[in-house]
Amino acid sequence: MSEEKNEKGGKKSLSKVYVIRITVILLIALIVTSAAVVAVNPLATKYVHKAENAYAARVDDITVDESFSPLSKDTVPEMKDYKVGKKIAVISCDDRGLNTEVYFGSDRVSMRYGSGLSTESTLFGEDGASYVTAYIEKDFDALRYVERDDVIKVVTEYGEYVYTVTDYFTEKSDEVSLDEYTDDTLVLSALYPMVSDDWGNSFVVVAEKGEVQ
Repeated sequence: MSEEKNEKGGKKSLSKVYVIRITVILLIALIVTSAAVVAVNPLATKYVHKAENAYAARVDDITVDESFSPLSKDTVPEMKDYKVGKKIAVISCDDRGLNTEVYFGSDRVSMRYGSGLSTESTLFGEDGASYVTAYIEKDFDALRYVERDDVIKVVTEYGEYVYTVTDYFTEKSDEVSLDEYTDDTLVLSALYPMVSDDWGNSFVVVAEKGEVQ
């Protein structure tokens, strides 16, 4: 009987030893893991932020900023001063009924609210092409009726600019080139919807800068 009790007592003691050992090992592993996370976290955060800056913001990450004060600035800002989703201008053509708010970035968010200035183009009033896109069945519907010599006005926070239409044509959306425009030029690209026979094409209007009247 005493031998049986001793055997059971030995098993219990052995079980306690195993439990203690496993608990110690788990605690050590937890401490080591926590220390590693604390040490690596700043470095990982640095590289994540670096990666985020290297790529354009996803549509889900864009927040629209509709604050806009026409002609409130004395100097022309730089592209880097704008955040994607910021309202930066209003484009209008009274003769054709064109009136659209322009947001920084040519993405679905900008075109949901109005039109979008490509971040790969130039700001209005600067040398080069200011490339603005919108849906032809929405904000750029009026471009269907545009004619040469029509006047298009662009009002920004830093200035007002007038452009005269010089050309218009239909072209593949991914083939529209801005390289040929070295002077201040406004390029409006109206995107056709997926249900259209012209899906994949854009109706492009080119206007050259003139004098404010």
